[in-house]
Amino acid sequence: MQYINSSNPWKCDYVLYKEHHLIECFFLKFKQLRHIATCYDKLVSSFFTFTYIASISILFK
Repeated sequence: MQYINSSNPWKCDYVLYKEHHLIECFFLKFKQLRHIATCYDKLVSSFFTFTYIASISILFK
């Protein structure tokens, strides 16, 4: 176990961590939409259509 004030800190890939954080934030915003979180659609095609529209609207914000 390494301590915080260690002279040899753990190596971290900050670019990968940044991408991971962006993806997690995207799914957090995505799950805030009630229609997707509860999945009320009867047809798979209408559910996927709504998820595409929701993801595009999140990306354009």
